[in-house]
This record gives sequence, structure tokens and C-alpha cells, in this order.
Amino acid sequence: MPAIPHDQRKAGQIFKRGAELKHAHCQYLHAGALLYGAHGIEKEVDAGMAYLRESAESKFEGSLKLLAEYYEKGEFDLPADSQKAASLRAETEADDVIGY
Repeated sequence: MPAIPHDQRKAGQIFKRGAELKHAHCQYLHAGALLYGAHGIEKEVDAGMAYLRESAESKFEGSLKLLAEYYEKGEFDLPADSQKAASLRAETEADDVIGY
């Protein structure tokens, strides 16, 4: 069976469009591309953090966990804040959290 070719640039554009349409998982994926400059997306930390926060506000599990990690480490100009990190991790246990 032939493998399906991976086109990361095309995928990046699809996730970008989904993020623009407020899809929480796409916002999470596009945020990562923006934060690190991946998949043909130019690095834009402020835009990446905005998408990540919006996705977390929608209660997407991955975004809550990633923001918690960034607060734990003090990355992307966030203050190192173990209490904020713990609070975000606790939010992942709610019944209304959107899983992967």
C-alpha cells in the first residue's frame, strides 16, 4: 500500500484556517506553529500566545496543559508561576474540557 504523502505546509494552512474559524484544536495546533515558526508559518509569538489563550478559554485540554507548562517554566515572556500552572492543570479535569 502506498503511503499518503505528508505536506506540512498545506496542513499548516488548513490548521490556520480552522484557528481563524475558532476551532479550539486548530487554534492549539496553529499556536504551536506560530510560537516556533513551523510548517511554513512565520514565527509570531504574540499571535501564537493569543491563539493558545483563546483555545484554553474554550477549555481545550492541550492548550490548558501547554499554558501550564509555559507558566511552570516561565517561557514566552510568561512569569514563572507554579500556582497558575497548577490551576490550569486542575482545569483539565473538568467534565466540560475538550479532549484531543
